[in-house]
Amino acid sequence: YTGAKTSKWGIEEFCETVAREIAPFGIGLTIVEPGAAPTGFGSALDTAPVMPEYENTPAGEVRRAITGGAFTFPNDPQKIAGAMIDLVDSGAAPLRLPSGPTPTTTCGQRSSPGSPNTIRIAMSRFPS
Repeated sequence: YTGAKTSKWGIEEFCETVAREIAPFGIGLTIVEPGAAPTGFGSALDTAPVMPEYENTPAGEVRRAITGGAFTFPNDPQKIAGAMIDLVDSGAAPLRLPSGPTPTTTCGQRSSPGSPNTIRIAMSRFPS
């Protein structure tokens, strides 16, 4: 759990830094934030034996959610791909493209600037 979270935030920070470095050259970079989508990831996991020390920790909660089928995947991969294509066709390069219901609730928590067009483009594929 911790490794997945920290690696995602590390990649985001890397992309934010690269975006600032390439902007003067007229090059844009967009971080696509698709949220949870059904990919078969959980069923393909090769896990270590359960350790009782982790049973009542966030890692234990995530393990139980994945193995028990309680971890939901509300985002549609086809709509996510469509939102990415729409963004490319628009010619815009906002820093973030939140796609689907889950990332749009957490995406704004980061400190980097966003574009109102990002939300409009992404959410046009995900009506509520």
